[in-house]
Amino acid sequence: LSSPFNIAYSKHDWIDIFHKNEKGYAERILFFSWLSDRFAFPISGPLLWDAFQSSFGHCINVNQTTKRCLVECNDKYKIALLTNGSSKNQRHKIEHSGLDTFFSPSAIFISGELDLEKPNEEIFKLVCNKMKVQPKRTLSVGDHLANDILAAQGSGLKTCWLCRDTDHRDESRASYDYRISKIDELPTLLNIGS
Repeated sequence: LSSPFNIAYSKHDWIDIFHKNEKGYAERILFFSWLSDRFAFPISGPLLWDAFQSSFGHCINVNQTTKRCLVECNDKYKIALLTNGSSKNQRHKIEHSGLDTFFSPSAIFISGELDLEKPNEEIFKLVCNKMKVQPKRTLSVGDHLANDILAAQGSGLKTCWLCRDTDHRDESRASYDYRISKIDELPTLLNIGS
């Protein structure tokens, strides 16, 4: 495997990168600065992060199963998208993946535009308020226990943990209403769909 900087990465390099990135939850500037230093890139961490934000959105694809699930859910329920990240990065990913076609513009919530981020419980309350829904009648579906599930529960929402990982170390502290391993299980859980 090689990079745009013509550096060959070993399996151990990829393991280091994966762990340092904390499955995408590491603080971005710190992670990209570490990456730049670790591999002696000819670019600073902040500039590397900026380049990543400009190009990564083109790599995001939404599979047909997820699209079908969104259509089925949108036919019966109000749906919203809540994501952590900078406005530039998240908007780029949402637009290039086509996710923006499944949500009305007023139902897309990006932490970088709200001055709040998950796991702050207030962000879930804000979304419910803007969507004009009652938290106790709202289901939050997410794959991150702390950010998506525990915080949503603390805001009074029902929760559905999308647990794709085989690593369940966090599960001992999990308290969720529902658990699915694939997104296509959601319409069945909600008793909708084909």
